[in-house]
Amino acid sequence: MKFITNEETQLSATTDVEWMYAFVNDDGNGEKRLIIMLTDNEETTGREGTVRMQASGKHDIVIKIRQAGIVQITTEKNAYIQTSDGGEIVVKVETNDPLTVELIPEQVSWAKITQMVQGEKPGEQLITLSIAENNGLGRITALRMKVNGEAQQPGPSIVQEAALFAETVTVETPQAGMLPVLLGNDVNNIRGIRHLTLSGKLNGLDFRVLKQLFTFPRASEAAKHPVTLDLSGCEIVGGNGHPFESYGWIPTFSSFEHTFLSGQMPNELFSWATNLQGIVLPEGLQYIEDSAFRGCAALTSITIPDGVEEIGSYAFRDCTGLKEFKLSPNSRLTTLGDQALDTGSLLDELYVPRTLSLHKLSKAFLGCKVSSLHVRWPEPPEVNIVPRREGCTLFVPEGTLELYKHTHNWSAFQDIVEEK
Repeated sequence: MKFITNEETQLSATTDVEWMYAFVNDDGNGEKRLIIMLTDNEETTGREGTVRMQASGKHDIVIKIRQAGIVQITTEKNAYIQTSDGGEIVVKVETNDPLTVELIPEQVSWAKITQMVQGEKPGEQLITLSIAENNGLGRITALRMKVNGEAQQPGPSIVQEAALFAETVTVETPQAGMLPVLLGNDVNNIRGIRHLTLSGKLNGLDFRVLKQLFTFPRASEAAKHPVTLDLSGCEIVGGNGHPFESYGWIPTFSSFEHTFLSGQMPNELFSWATNLQGIVLPEGLQYIEDSAFRGCAALTSITIPDGVEEIGSYAFRDCTGLKEFKLSPNSRLTTLGDQALDTGSLLDELYVPRTLSLHKLSKAFLGCKVSSLHVRWPEPPEVNIVPRREGCTLFVPEGTLELYKHTHNWSAFQDIVEEK
């Protein structure tokens, strides 16, 4: 507050509460300002105090100050889950201030606030929403509450389950972390999918949802739910974030057990997914970590993208149905972990790129059985373990036949053939 007084007029200010302090600032030109400072109110109820200002100790000016309390809004749940059939949801809200409510985003058409009435207790509001039938993927909206015209943090969120999935489903995820909403929480519905094609970005939350396609208490039950997965249009990104924070949404389950890094399929991602019959990997994939596909007994064929640099230990161990393991001559693979190809099956053909680091092959081929083995090293490496030699034809680079015939372990192959 600003005052203009005579130069000889003296102004002073006092307060009657500890949470408020007042003083007068004199600029020396006859203009004086009353400065009132308040500490934060950490209570939900408001409070009042008085500032008393005196002019030359004679005239009193009394100013009453009211400070609002913390706005408190509580709801029963952080998220409400509605079935695809639609219906009504009643959200119970308790607040210490009058509020108004709207849905976000503003253009949402499948949910509508139909009623808002006083509840049984003081400050209790009952908000009724009408939810339309859903014929597509899962979807999300949220309540945004305003107190005294000021918007509060959004929430609770309203998530509607996806409609009954067909056997063939295609889903696009422009942002990572969307599958928990798009595919939903109904495990039985998700397990009805037989062919799933994904495109866009995926992270740990997304793969946590996909695990539900492959996790069964008994192998006999898993066999009834065969699945093929096409990830060719996907990009695996790091972290476990999601784009629904602005809706106040919190996942109902923890993220995947292992930290996700860009371009990585982490440890045990699809381990013992006995009903995984086929998978197309992302072109941008760089790392397949330990045991990523271990125990995928129904998997018969897999193509490793040329950009994959590392395949971890036991990555395909116990994939007893695997026949085709496709590594192209253009592969940039540098590391093959211990017993990575100990599938328990007989592979039709295996191309070993020359980029594969020789010093990292100590147990890489342990347990590996293949009919046709193609190696591209111009000089045969000294390795202690090679794929099983019985019944295997070894194809070597043109002009290296004699070298391989006189190198330990490679010389034990009965059938060695040169190729361009």
